[in-house]
Amino acid sequence: MTNASPAQAVSAKLYVANNGTDNTDCGPKDKLPCRSISRAIAHANAGDQIIVGPGLYGDLNGDGTVNPSGNSGEEAPVTAMIGTTSYTAIVNIDKQLTVVSRDGAGATVIDTAGISSSIGVHPAAGGVVFGKTGKGFTVRRAAIGVWVDSASGVKVQGNVAEACTSYGFQVGTQSTTILAGTMLKGNVATNNRAGA
Repeated sequence: MTNASPAQAVSAKLYVANNGTDNTDCGPKDKLPCRSISRAIAHANAGDQIIVGPGLYGDLNGDGTVNPSGNSGEEAPVTAMIGTTSYTAIVNIDKQLTVVSRDGAGATVIDTAGISSSIGVHPAAGGVVFGKTGKGFTVRRAAIGVWVDSASGVKVQGNVAEACTSYGFQVGTQSTTILAGTMLKGNVATNNRAGA
């Protein structure tokens, strides 16, 4: 007699594109892609992969605010408390997801337009993958481009952080300096005020 193992859950792929629409069922291949990365994250389940097409994400009209109302396509920022400081996280990855671009960092930009005290990307859950070789993002004009503050096992790869008012990439805080299994590899920080 053979014991059958339970069916393995198959992770889904969700899509984001500049011609997408943020609605209640965007993202899956048989639907329209989402317009914002945040909406795809909201629709995803832990273990899913989000594939982002080339173009601009974040503050689309460059007015220094991010307003996801209606179908603006702008990101849905959240308040991230890191230590005792409050930051606006433009893209907050709050579950174990893989988020990659289709065409790489040169073609796929997350721009915060200099929103005060902003984090461009905040991997807030353990096991997040943000970018891969040739599948990363350019994150620009944030206070901190990509900040892994407390989640363990995060992988950040193939990204560019530029024109940030503090750091391009930061791992840990003053109270958490070692995050088990976290890896930054093949990223480039350029023209950031703090230099990293």
